[in-house]
Amino acid sequence: MVLKNLQILVFILFGLSLVSAQLPFGFNPRKIFGYDLLPKPAASETECKTDNDRHPGTCMSRKECNQLSGTASGSCAGSEVCCEISMACGKVSRAKKTVIRSPSHIPDQCTYYFRPYSKYVCQLRIDFSMKLGTPSIPKRNLGTDGSYVHCDETYIKFGKQIKLCGVDRKQHVYLTFNAERDQNTELPITIIHKEAQNAGSDYWDIVVTQIECPPKEVYSENDQLWSWKVDRKLRFDQDLIAPEGCLQYFIEDSGTFESFNYNNGNGPYLGDMRYGVCFRRKHGDRSIIFEATKFNLNSNRYNRLDTNLNCFDPLNPRSNKDYLLIPDSYLRTPSGVFPGIRAEASKYCGTILEGRELYYSPAGPFVVTVNFDRRYSRYNRMAVMSLGLEEASDGES
Repeated sequence: MVLKNLQILVFILFGLSLVSAQLPFGFNPRKIFGYDLLPKPAASETECKTDNDRHPGTCMSRKECNQLSGTASGSCAGSEVCCEISMACGKVSRAKKTVIRSPSHIPDQCTYYFRPYSKYVCQLRIDFSMKLGTPSIPKRNLGTDGSYVHCDETYIKFGKQIKLCGVDRKQHVYLTFNAERDQNTELPITIIHKEAQNAGSDYWDIVVTQIECPPKEVYSENDQLWSWKVDRKLRFDQDLIAPEGCLQYFIEDSGTFESFNYNNGNGPYLGDMRYGVCFRRKHGDRSIIFEATKFNLNSNRYNRLDTNLNCFDPLNPRSNKDYLLIPDSYLRTPSGVFPGIRAEASKYCGTILEGRELYYSPAGPFVVTVNFDRRYSRYNRMAVMSLGLEEASDGES
């Protein structure tokens, strides 16, 4: 299962507006998602620009910055400084926002630990760019179960499950981090580096933001009165909280998203992955439009329409299982194999989305499921999609 040159545009319609989205394949958005997607701090802290302007810092007192092993890099209102919290291998951070950069000499293993910034922390958002090793591509037994592109000796591991390698730029993931249950809980980010020949060019650049959710209970069990322990000035991070089950969450009206290790189309994508890519749905938003400029996933090739059974055949255990799951969606094909036909489907693979518009109007959240199986073949390449918001004409459906 390999993806190559897969690029899709996605648009979200809301009222008279529509949004475009780029998935882990190849999408080209109206605007590019970058560090501007980094979460904004709660009202109790103010984000600021550091002197190097590379990463955002947080306004706080110089004493607090020193206690957090941070660096004062810029000024804020009053006597506060713009504090940049950067970690070394083996250290623990309780900061709202932490910067992690690869050391000049990359060790065989480097682990960073995170503990809750407050009792309200519910998620970690990890924004990252990296070049870390090369995915292992099978040379034998192609198309058999267990023969797929994966991270072998060099990789980064977020928490206990998400393992990535290769080249990624301006990607992000969300991890559950429940401080309400245990304020001493700890989540590691581990880098394993066993490829000495790549040590000179390998790097990682990571920003970890602790996201705070409103408490589930704001009153005392004894007197049922509103708890005065809840700071009413706290705004929490309402706009940044990802829905459950979303590995990625895009909050802007336009931008791009792509498969891990897309690497400007040089992939391939990693196998044995299933995750949700979610988009914020504001009041009045009614649909998303995906428009693929390049799209190439593996397909069973039962017929010329690469949807549903061509992407997954439950009666054939050896069938392809690489696809995008987008329920309640349909294709408009102004040209090509099926001109003018509205093709309704849920699963998409092959090259079906290339040069065509996909309309997605679910009753609930905007979620696209990415599924890459444990088989590698010569058809496996990569995927890229874009997400953007633009005006839609009246009567657009």
